[in-house]
Amino acid sequence: VYSEALALAYAAMLHQMRRDPDRVLECAAAVVTLCERYGLAYYGDWAQALTGWARGLERPAEGIEIIESALERLDAHRARARRPYYLSLLAELYSLLGKRERAASVLDEAITIALEHDDVWWLPELYLQKSELEPPTEREAIRRRGLELARAQGNRGLERRILASSIARSI
Repeated sequence: VYSEALALAYAAMLHQMRRDPDRVLECAAAVVTLCERYGLAYYGDWAQALTGWARGLERPAEGIEIIESALERLDAHRARARRPYYLSLLAELYSLLGKRERAASVLDEAITIALEHDDVWWLPELYLQKSELEPPTEREAIRRRGLELARAQGNRGLERRILASSIARSI
């Protein structure tokens, strides 16, 4: 059961990275069900954060509330793994809601945590998101920092995402 919950949690995360909210909701619901049925902590909250993102694409305020609640529960369990990633989901929804300053603040927190705790696997995406909230004169330098890091990590997916964003912005 534990392995199934873990696999489904990672599947939900993968579907989020693929930007497929329907599959995120499907996998996350299965995780939550398993966690509730068998008393597993942590993975249900992880799944709830992803659920918040998926629901928040259409209803950002609802998604923000779900993610923030999940983060509070993760804090109560002292579970800090992947925090920069979860914060990036939250920042995306704040941006959708039009709260750019709040989104930027959340991203600053995520970047600080990533660097302080050497949890840098998602840092290129954080820089990409941050660049989109910055004045045009600062965007490219931040995006370039993310691109260099993605390349240093050998993270071809994030590298392509940043390059696609840069090309789209230059057209």
